[in-house]
Amino acid sequence: MVKRKKSLFARFVPRIWRLRRQLRKLRTESRSQIDQAKSAGDHKRASYLEHEWSSEFEMIRDEIEVIYTNRLVRQARRMRLPIPSHPTINQALNGTEDENWYLSNLNGEWILTCAGYASLSKEVKKEQRERIKAWSAMIGMLTGLVGSLAALAAILLSR
Repeated sequence: MVKRKKSLFARFVPRIWRLRRQLRKLRTESRSQIDQAKSAGDHKRASYLEHEWSSEFEMIRDEIEVIYTNRLVRQARRMRLPIPSHPTINQALNGTEDENWYLSNLNGEWILTCAGYASLSKEVKKEQRERIKAWSAMIGMLTGLVGSLAALAAILLSR
């Protein structure tokens, strides 16, 4: 098995950017192939190409959603916030709906739904605001203390 070297683009560009680029490239290439098949009157091939495009599109989109989900969950864990638990695989396969998670049909990974993502990101942002507020209060007190000490030192040294 020959191991290919990664291109400079693949080596230094974040994975999410590469996936978005793949989506754009897939969209333009597939659209032109589908339009050619439709203009030639080959509707069966056009239908096949549309189906192929949609499955590839969904696979790349799911990869992007997995990356976003993992980032948000990692951020919430670092802040020690509760993460909504996802249902078991059996529940997901039996069609049990969950408001926070869904199981990807293509790669078998759990992905946050729009509602789950929104609620978890809201909690993360709320926690970030609270932490910033606490730090800004501490910095304000330290600035006041340093200013008072500087004024006291100036008074004592001027005598």
